[in-house]
Amino acid sequence: LLPTLLIGLCQTTAFQGLEQLALLNGGAGHVALLAYTMPFWAVLLAWLLLGDRPTARHWLGVALAAVGLVCIIEPWRDLGSALSTTLAIAGGVAWAAGTVLSKRMFRQHAPSVLSLTAWQMLLGGMALGLLALAVPERVIDWNWAFIGGLTYSVLLASSLAWWLWSIVLQRLPTTVASVSSLGVPIVSVLLAWLILHEQPSAMELVGIVFVLLGLLAVSGVGARRRPGMP
Repeated sequence: LLPTLLIGLCQTTAFQGLEQLALLNGGAGHVALLAYTMPFWAVLLAWLLLGDRPTARHWLGVALAAVGLVCIIEPWRDLGSALSTTLAIAGGVAWAAGTVLSKRMFRQHAPSVLSLTAWQMLLGGMALGLLALAVPERVIDWNWAFIGGLTYSVLLASSLAWWLWSIVLQRLPTTVASVSSLGVPIVSVLLAWLILHEQPSAMELVGIVFVLLGLLAVSGVGARRRPGMP
């Protein structure tokens, strides 16, 4: 129970809570992108806690992805307050900790993906709910827009998303799984272009190219396999 609780506290309570607090004084787009500093923290934590020493190819991929993320975020633009930026990055660290703890759980206890996802969300959600009670807010307006948004957040953006993420984490090395999450900001930029007609800047396009190169390097696509490797 304790390992699952720790995962829930990191991945649900801390990550979700810190990102919501960051949104109070920061733009939604930049806060979301800062949360995706997670892979870089996850690589370091996996090295420290799991003994997963990154290879030279992994470091190359991480470096390329880092350059790409910087180009997409464009930190020289307004990121909101320093507090918002700090909270958003702290949320990324919490997500990274939950990722590494989940990987250790899969290695040591081999739980089912659905079971781990459900229990960590339940325990983490309960803790987050208790914290929410301590924050003074106005009474909730239970209109259809709120109910629809809440349903989407609970069923798709949280439950389904965390379940799929756990499947990826169970099957792939921590470094590969973590860096692959940077595909999300890329999809966000492209969907904004397609649906909202928000044409990406040249810097964002450069960032997308670097992130894709990082993903290719980390995944080892095109790399020669060592003798004896499956």
